[in-house]
Amino acid sequence: MSLCSFLLDFSVWWPIADKPIEQEVNKIIKQKQKFERMVVTKEEALELFSDNPFKQEILTTKVPDGTRTTVYKCGDLIDLCRGPHLAHTGKVKAFATTRHSATNWLGDTDNDSLQRMYGISFPDKKQLKLWQENMEKVCMSNAKWINT
Repeated sequence: MSLCSFLLDFSVWWPIADKPIEQEVNKIIKQKQKFERMVVTKEEALELFSDNPFKQEILTTKVPDGTRTTVYKCGDLIDLCRGPHLAHTGKVKAFATTRHSATNWLGDTDNDSLQRMYGISFPDKKQLKLWQENMEKVCMSNAKWINT
């Protein structure tokens, strides 16, 4: 079973709903958008993310002056990432959001509150379905253990 799991942190003030996100991701998958790796200077990255204080902080504190970092472009999205990625989104055959949680920037309660979304993808729908069934069994098993 080959899977890819991920998490994304969002600075939004409304609840994140699974269905609209999954629908949008499925549109992007059908478009077979390419992942383009770009190597940029720290200064170029700071300009790219000038409207994002979280990325600005990462770049300022983690990327040494005079060096380069990598970003990935997929459709309209450009994000900091080490990669690597699939060649294009069409390689993903099954995708699901798995859960949400609250978090704070850098895990510090004095920092901004964020919403975290977890997701998973598989190269075919059968593997996703099997994974989901196994997760249901785990949840039921945990519930039985807690209720004993």
